[in-house]
Amino acid sequence: MENNSSQSIVNDNKPTSIDEEDTHTLDMELQESNDSLIDVITTMEHNSSKQDVENKGSDKIVKHFITNCVSTRTQGLPEGWKAIAHDSGHMLYLNLATRIATYSKPFDLKEGSARHHHTPLSSIPCLEQKKHMERVNQNQETLVKDETISPEELIKYSKQIYDYETKFFDKIDRSIPKGLRKRKFIDSLHSNKEKVEIVPAHQPTKPPEDFPSNDQLIDIECPGMNGKKDKVVKFNPIGKSSTNILHEYVQRSMKTKVYYVEEKMEFDIDTFRCNGYIVINELVQKNLIDNKKVVSKVGKIEKINKEDEIHLFIGSGKGKSKKEAKLKAGVNCVKLFHEDLTFDESGVCNAIGGKKVDNDDIIEFFKSVDIDNENLADLCEKSGQLLPGKILQIAIKKHPSYGVRELSTAHRTMDNGNYLFTLKFGNILIEHECKNKKNGKHVAAQKFLKCLHPDLKTWGEIIEIYGTKLQASKDSKSSTQDDIIKLATKFLEENRIRSKHSCEPNYEVLNALKEHHKKFFENYKEELVEQHINDYKKPILHPDIAAKVSRKKELENPTPLWKNAL
Repeated sequence: MENNSSQSIVNDNKPTSIDEEDTHTLDMELQESNDSLIDVITTMEHNSSKQDVENKGSDKIVKHFITNCVSTRTQGLPEGWKAIAHDSGHMLYLNLATRIATYSKPFDLKEGSARHHHTPLSSIPCLEQKKHMERVNQNQETLVKDETISPEELIKYSKQIYDYETKFFDKIDRSIPKGLRKRKFIDSLHSNKEKVEIVPAHQPTKPPEDFPSNDQLIDIECPGMNGKKDKVVKFNPIGKSSTNILHEYVQRSMKTKVYYVEEKMEFDIDTFRCNGYIVINELVQKNLIDNKKVVSKVGKIEKINKEDEIHLFIGSGKGKSKKEAKLKAGVNCVKLFHEDLTFDESGVCNAIGGKKVDNDDIIEFFKSVDIDNENLADLCEKSGQLLPGKILQIAIKKHPSYGVRELSTAHRTMDNGNYLFTLKFGNILIEHECKNKKNGKHVAAQKFLKCLHPDLKTWGEIIEIYGTKLQASKDSKSSTQDDIIKLATKFLEENRIRSKHSCEPNYEVLNALKEHHKKFFENYKEELVEQHINDYKKPILHPDIAAKVSRKKELENPTPLWKNAL
């Protein structure tokens, strides 16, 4: 047993033929794996080199060119324009200052008409290419410098793409005023007598027949200066002072200035005297000095040399104050040019040729105009009413928060060239974007008033509160004061003539004041509250304490208008 075991051990340690075959097989497999690994590495190197070639090819920029186009696309550009080749192959024209781009070649009109010029062929790329290809096919010369086409040829080509409609209009005289010319153009658009409901916003509309101030306008002939044509300006004198009308007329019609000289009269009832003068120029010489009708009204031509100017006397006025004398002098000077104007005692024009416009008619007309109408400022100016901006100032002064808060206004220019107006009062913020700065501030004021009075819809209701009624109350107040002052002045003058003592009682003035106080009591009688003698309250003398008490009362019973401003 032991021999057999030892023999088996010896046999195990001894190599056999089977072990040699296994070793050979392993060597073969190892060789094959090495070969396959070499093939993989070779393939990877080949792929990487191929990818590098492709990557190198991707660094190139692709450009497209049109080969059969006109060769003059980059020539003859106006100043500030540059031609740039677009990725599509077409030529792009860029304005370097504004960064505005176009595919049509720009051209300079110079002194030509923008409406009636012949169009350069190069500014219409499609038609230019079409004519270019026709010349190429016919073996003709392709380079034609500054070639243009007439409007008829352009219409003939455009009819292949667009639908055309031909209309005939009446020729309008260019010498008439621009506003009237545009209205006639609108009338010629509808010569077939068909009623048109929509009128473009950029064309002025004709004033309605019931407009309250159709007969309240005067014509001011304005001579043209520096080669400009003469024109006629419509002016509404109603509600304006005599000095305002005089300055407007003289500056527009005679291109000169008005001067006033005040004098004090010691031995006269009217203490002050005012003389009106204008500076003499060619138009004054022609319209006044050489006009026999005007000279007969003035009486005597009086000239004054002052510095380097010669002044012509045109009228005078007397009054108890410098302001009154100046207004009366303005009335006399204005009537030298317009006799049909009628003025009241305060020197304000109230009628033309005796025709007055009733306030009720004005209110009735404006009750058909919305508060936010963009043409409202123009209507107010023509009818002699307060503009929306002025009405807003009056509304703010009557507001309970006036003095505590202020109305802040601002405007700025936007990127698109429009103006943005901003109005702020308390928590009320109004913004309005517009193209016209003058009209924009009034439209913003209209929106603000609409926010203050959401229950009101028309402008007639607004002017009942702020416009006409306020002006009437102001006139009645000033007329009462003037009457009392006249009575006192008359009494003093009578005492001076009779050599009486000036301290004697003037019963006429006292009776007038008594009647005025009675009228005031009747107006506020309903608001009076009876108070017992024992309910006496000590008055508050310190202003800060009074302000706090007033604020507390307002918070206890706030009004809707006051709530809106918190």
